[in-house]
Amino acid sequence: MTDIVQEEAGTSEKCIKGKDGRWFTFREFEVEGNYSRSKNWKMSVRCGGFPLKDLIKIYRPINADIKQREGCGMNPLHKEVCSNAWLMKNHIQYSHSIFLSFQQTIPEPSSNDFFDPYPGNSNICEVCRGPGKLFCCDTCPKSFHETCHIHHIDANRDPWSCIFCRIKALQQSYPQSQPCHQASEVLKRRMVPEEQLKCEFVLLKVYCYSKSLFFASRPHYGSDASHGPKKPMWLNKIKKKLNMKLYLRVEGFVRDMCLIFQNHRTFYKDNQKFIKFGLQVEAIFENSFRNTFAIQETSENSCHLEHILS
Repeated sequence: MTDIVQEEAGTSEKCIKGKDGRWFTFREFEVEGNYSRSKNWKMSVRCGGFPLKDLIKIYRPINADIKQREGCGMNPLHKEVCSNAWLMKNHIQYSHSIFLSFQQTIPEPSSNDFFDPYPGNSNICEVCRGPGKLFCCDTCPKSFHETCHIHHIDANRDPWSCIFCRIKALQQSYPQSQPCHQASEVLKRRMVPEEQLKCEFVLLKVYCYSKSLFFASRPHYGSDASHGPKKPMWLNKIKKKLNMKLYLRVEGFVRDMCLIFQNHRTFYKDNQKFIKFGLQVEAIFENSFRNTFAIQETSENSCHLEHILS
């Protein structure tokens, strides 16, 4: 089998063999695995659980060392590690042996050690600001992890627009003279696809705020009902409910969001630092909700959303 990490192999060489005997270039392999929008093929293709770009950095110096040993008549093989390489969510696999002549180590990833098929898009996720397998928007420079994007990513859609671009296009489609809305009216709306998309965008905007990480997972008091609010709520749970389309009206989504911050204030009532911390994230949520749903600025709507709900 062709050596997939040899330095001489270019990105256009068919060096990956599928189960059916077909050969692929790295890019073709991504397309075959329904990851045509993946930004970094050296992160998509993995061997033994490690990204190909990290294994290349191991193999290149080893390969040079092997050639030097062969020239001296020495045995080049000290340790053989065999593993399968695969593309995530794809059943095409190929085998490749990597020979290590020293203790196995994986170097830290380098952001500039790969061919970038989408140089116009960001190399980090817009939401969590982390690297990895990214899906690139065709209508803006943003990139996303599949789970961070919240709204389902259709990799077969061409062009594919991220939720930021879809919300922007939605807002631009409204007449310029369209009036703003009352919060009470918005909350009663049924969760049709347009309102679902808006709620997903509001939640995503909260996730984009670094301090929201504190509210992402189940709160520690949630496992002990005797020492905390009776109904714990957290962002990841709301995200799951949105993905499962469990909210019938916008009000249900807003109630759960408000419950997170209400519980936080109740549990940390004697800690003003934590109270302020929660208010900052709550403000991000409320501002995003008002802007996304075009809430009219009135004395009623200026109240916290939880007061409007009650």
